[in-house]
Amino acid sequence: MDDKPKKTVTSFSQLPGQTQGQAPSQTGGAMTRQCVKDLKPGDVITEFYLVKSKRVKESRTKKVFLDIDFMDRTGLINGKVWDNAEHFATLFERGDVVKIKADVVEYQGSRQLRVQQLRKATDADRPPLEELMRQSADIDGQMKYLRDRIEAMTDPGLKNLMLAFFDDVDFVKVFSRSAAARNVHHAFIGGLVEHTVHVLKISDHAATLYPSVNPDLVAAGAILHDAGKVRELDSLAEVGYTADGYMIGHISLGYLMLHERAAKIPELDPRTLLQLEHIILSHHGEREFGSPVVPMTAEAMIVNHADNLDAKTEICLASIAEDPNEAEQFTQYHRLLNRHFYKGTKKA
Repeated sequence: MDDKPKKTVTSFSQLPGQTQGQAPSQTGGAMTRQCVKDLKPGDVITEFYLVKSKRVKESRTKKVFLDIDFMDRTGLINGKVWDNAEHFATLFERGDVVKIKADVVEYQGSRQLRVQQLRKATDADRPPLEELMRQSADIDGQMKYLRDRIEAMTDPGLKNLMLAFFDDVDFVKVFSRSAAARNVHHAFIGGLVEHTVHVLKISDHAATLYPSVNPDLVAAGAILHDAGKVRELDSLAEVGYTADGYMIGHISLGYLMLHERAAKIPELDPRTLLQLEHIILSHHGEREFGSPVVPMTAEAMIVNHADNLDAKTEICLASIAEDPNEAEQFTQYHRLLNRHFYKGTKKA
């Protein structure tokens, strides 16, 4: 039996820095953040987390409880509020930062938080978003990669069209910080540019295998295929859909953004523009997956499959890395892809 006492992390009302209007520091001997990945059964924690999801439920005995997914930049953990759930449910919403006091327990082989106290963070004590959301490793480097590929284009019309996007300071600011999806893949700060660079690299390589393919058109489609997500998603807090995202969607938004900028590029060949528009509209591959048309050109086929390959590979790797059942050989069942993933490739 482990007789080590529970590790208690400060009190709920006297978290260091709260009264001074600062979040707990990670330097200078101050409180170290209790990251999700480091939590162990038996810990008693008091910490700030981002609420990824919030659900009011009833147990089999008709007891109302709160089921909450908490996250920070290191991972995701589920929590339950069993007492005064209806009261606590009124205090916060999905996407809020909350401060909780909770016991870390083990339930069915996974860690879980049994929440005792909870409140919404204030402007004075809310930690920086970078502590609460995962961020792509090298956003500046990836943006430079895109810029360099655009500069290498030989079609002046396509090149100027790309620059119409990437010389736009407001577009670049949002594009470089945006997630690529709400939940499915690359759902983190900088996820959109990371996904875009991956799709571009895959597409560029594929284009070299087929001499009749237009490489600049493939590259332009890869770079812009998800551009509409800068308007579809709000990535300033927990990733969520905007009104435009719900009512129009990123494929149509990307088409509209492309059409608006192309109207100001007189040297762009109309036939080339039509093919680029087709890549944007068809990049999900099938109508049942949201594309209004299926890919009808070799360039559109390449971008569609590159997008699908990167998204599903990221889903696989993230499922392996984040699976909470460390003793199991396979991950939990992934409902979207209808399979378990083998964890033999997981690095220690």
